[in-house]
Amino acid sequence: MLNVVAHETDYVGGVLFRAIEPTIGIDVMQINRISKNLINLTNGPGKLSVALDITRDLNGNSVTDVSCDVAFYKTSITPSIASSHRIGVARDLSIDLRFYVRDNPYISKH
Repeated sequence: MLNVVAHETDYVGGVLFRAIEPTIGIDVMQINRISKNLINLTNGPGKLSVALDITRDLNGNSVTDVSCDVAFYKTSITPSIASSHRIGVARDLSIDLRFYVRDNPYISKH
């Protein structure tokens, strides 16, 4: 989905966003997804891609490019972070590599 890499060239590392809690641009996301259901609007990688109009045309673009409008907002709320094994994969099962806000209804489900 959205892979934000924070290492030097040829070093494997990144963050994969599989779901988000929509707070701005909801009207556009609902049009893109042809859905009015807020909870199910962005709670999985496929739904999130469609809602944010992320297509393969964006592959290889830098998130610092103007064409990639990514914004992170600081909040005064300190969420309870939970972790689990990755979903739908057979390797790395001994390591928790999936992190999410505990009890948030917008996370992608098992």
